[in-house]
Amino acid sequence: MKQTVFNIARGSLSDGNGIRTVVYLKGCPLSCKWCHNPESWSAKPQVLFYPSKCIGCGRCLDVCEFGCHKNQNGEHIFDRTDCTGCLSCADACPSGALQSCGKQTSVDEIYTEIKKDIHYFQKSSGGVTFSGGEALIHPDFLKEILTLCKKDGIHTAIETSLFAPFENIEKIANLIDLFIVDIKLFDSNKHKEFTGVSNQKILENLTRLSAIHPNLWIRIPLIPDVNDDEQNLIDTARFIKSLGSCVKKVELLKYNNLAPSKYRALGIYDDIFEKLPQPKEVMKQKAKVLSDILGDIVSYE
Repeated sequence: MKQTVFNIARGSLSDGNGIRTVVYLKGCPLSCKWCHNPESWSAKPQVLFYPSKCIGCGRCLDVCEFGCHKNQNGEHIFDRTDCTGCLSCADACPSGALQSCGKQTSVDEIYTEIKKDIHYFQKSSGGVTFSGGEALIHPDFLKEILTLCKKDGIHTAIETSLFAPFENIEKIANLIDLFIVDIKLFDSNKHKEFTGVSNQKILENLTRLSAIHPNLWIRIPLIPDVNDDEQNLIDTARFIKSLGSCVKKVELLKYNNLAPSKYRALGIYDDIFEKLPQPKEVMKQKAKVLSDILGDIVSYE
């Protein structure tokens, strides 16, 4: 069984307890306007193009069978209309102007990478975290690799929006030690405006999950002029409180503004969400709105 992985990050300290290896699976049913991993949306391999790195060698023109690469008046033009994501151009590029994003990877190949860090997991109470994209859209693949992890006593976590059939969640819930769940917006209409989907399924799944799993972290990415108003934070905090003692931590995340270059590298130029990250004092004020309702389980960057 294989899935498309776009990164395996070792040594993470921010994706669960301890030192962690994070496996990023491609494919996501949401399209958040502020997403800092737009390369995770498509489940297929893609080519990232950074024109400033192009040295004009012409190797991509030679290997591309579909005529996607052209030289017009000394300028490298990448027309993605007929691109199949075969990655031959990225493999041929010597300068990094064309880069592959996503590789079909087997359970055994991923698990080999995970096992390299077992010593660090044991020393730090860390483990492996599956992220995306949305990892829950690959439940059979997850179940197979999570089963291997549990046999070797590796702590497991998943970062998820919970926008998936609840059957997918049930299939792997007993193999997950920690669910890290995003709540992006409490108002359903606004959630659909900014992510492309209603939050009804997400909130229903979170309520059902809270009844069967003892260890949840909630993350709220704080997006300027989208979800940082006091009423949204109050409504979100009250909902989280209703979930009970299974919620062990609530993290308020500062806006990440490092993604625009990746959007352009994917050929996305319209409607790029660009704001500045919030200063620490603002994060402190927003976190207080949550902690007034939820107490000392609230933290912020």
